[in-house]
Amino acid sequence: MKNWEDIFSYLNGELSDAEVSELDQWRKVSPENESYFQKVNKVYESTPRKDLAAFSPDVDQAWGKFNHAIQQEKTSKTGLSVYFNNWYKVAAMLSLILLGTWAISMLLSDGMTSITVAEGAGSQKVELEDGTEIWLREGASLTYPTHFDEEKRWVKLEGEAFFDVEKDPSKPFVVEAQATQTKVLGTSFNLNSESVTGNVEIALFTGKVEFVTEKESLTLAPGEKIAFGASTGKLEKAAIQSPNITAWKTKKLQFVDTPFLEVIHTLERYYNIEIEVLNKEILNCGFTSDFQDISLEEILKILEATEIVTVKRISGKVVLDGNGCTEETPL
Repeated sequence: MKNWEDIFSYLNGELSDAEVSELDQWRKVSPENESYFQKVNKVYESTPRKDLAAFSPDVDQAWGKFNHAIQQEKTSKTGLSVYFNNWYKVAAMLSLILLGTWAISMLLSDGMTSITVAEGAGSQKVELEDGTEIWLREGASLTYPTHFDEEKRWVKLEGEAFFDVEKDPSKPFVVEAQATQTKVLGTSFNLNSESVTGNVEIALFTGKVEFVTEKESLTLAPGEKIAFGASTGKLEKAAIQSPNITAWKTKKLQFVDTPFLEVIHTLERYYNIEIEVLNKEILNCGFTSDFQDISLEEILKILEATEIVTVKRISGKVVLDGNGCTEETPL
C-alpha cells in the first residue's frame, strides 16, 4: 500500500521516472488502490498549494485541529457532519482518514455535506433530517443537502450503503449512483456503486423502488435485485439468492449447502481479498455454516478443518488447494 506522501510527491512531480512507473503499476493492481489514489487526489486538488508544505501526518496535531474546528463550526446530530471554513482544515484531517481512525465530513458548497468513511474504520451510520438512516460501508462516500427541498430528497452515493428510508409520499427519496438513479418513497435496500467500473447493484428488502438509467427503468419488489453494467448500459433483474448481501453491515455470514465458488466470492467481497483456487474440483463442494463477526484467519482455519481445502498465503493472496469432495461438509 502506498501512503499519502508517495501520492502527494507523485502529484507534485517529485518522483523519478522509475518511481512514477512503480506507482502507476500499483494503481492498476486493484480497484481499491485506484480508489485510494483518487481520494488522496481529491483532497490534494482542493488544498491550496501554500498549505501543502504544512501538511503533517501527525495524528495528535490533526486531532487538535479537528477539535478546534468542532468548537467553531456547526456539527450535525450524528457527530459525523463537520463543516470546515477552508480546505486547509480538510487537509489537516487527511492523516486521520488515511489511518482509518475517522469518517470525515467536509463542506463541498453552501448547504451540501459529503461524508467519506475511511478504509478500515468499519461501517458508519448517518441519520438525515427526515429520519432516514444510512449505513455506509468503509470506503463509501455520501453527499447530501443539510435541508431537503420541497420536491424531493436527493443524495449521491459512491461505494456501498444500506438505506432505511423514512416514508414521505409527498417527497420522493432519490439516490444518484454513477449513471443511475434509485427513486423511493419509503423502503430499505442495499446499494453498491463502484466508482472505478461504474457498475451499480441494488437489492431491495422492503417497500418498492424504481431504478432508472438513461436508457430504461425497472421497478423492484422486495426480494429482488438489479445489476447495472456500465460498459453495456444494460439492467439485469433477478431474485436475491445470497443472505450475505448486507454481511458488511450485520457482520454475519451464512452458508447453507453453498457451492464453494459462491463461498469464495463472498469471502473475497467481505474481507476485500483475492482468493485463488488451484484445484477446481473444490468449487463443486457444498458448505454449511454460520459466522458472526469472525476474522479472516479464523474462517480460513475452519475451512481447512473441513479437509476439503488446504490454505496458503502467497504474495498477500489466499491460495486454496486440496482434493475436493463428494458431498456437502457441514460444520
